[in-house]
Amino acid sequence: RHNRVRIATVGAAVWAAFSVGTGLAVSVLMLVLMRIGSGGRRALVNPTHSSLLSDYSRVTEALRRRRVEAGPQTRFVERLFGLELSQATFDRGSSFIDGVLERADSDALEQLWTAPENLPTHNELEAPGLWMARVGLEGRDLPMEDPEIPDAPDF
Repeated sequence: RHNRVRIATVGAAVWAAFSVGTGLAVSVLMLVLMRIGSGGRRALVNPTHSSLLSDYSRVTEALRRRRVEAGPQTRFVERLFGLELSQATFDRGSSFIDGVLERADSDALEQLWTAPENLPTHNELEAPGLWMARVGLEGRDLPMEDPEIPDAPDF
């Protein structure tokens, strides 16, 4: 077991560094790397933060709401500094990380940084299992949902 306060502090610092890197990105590749890093680190430290702060869910909901409800002045300043992020972009990166973590442990995320060709494609962001197969990662089998079969009409 590790000190949760130290994990939360280091995790927040790394997340902040990736968030600043997002604003400083000079290419699409760098932007994708920064967003994946930000989402990945956030996904790894969220459990720690939520165990330390009793109101963590209220704080994250307030941040989400602020991102969605930002006014034109805020959006202008974000664009001016290259920090404009839509909620959909944020959610997509976070969903990708969550999908990888459902299928494998956090070490699987290290494959993102080993080579530029290991970055997920647009389709792989929507289906993390495709990315894992392409980069050669074995994942846990997820339970299959029973397909809903409609009732046959009576004739």
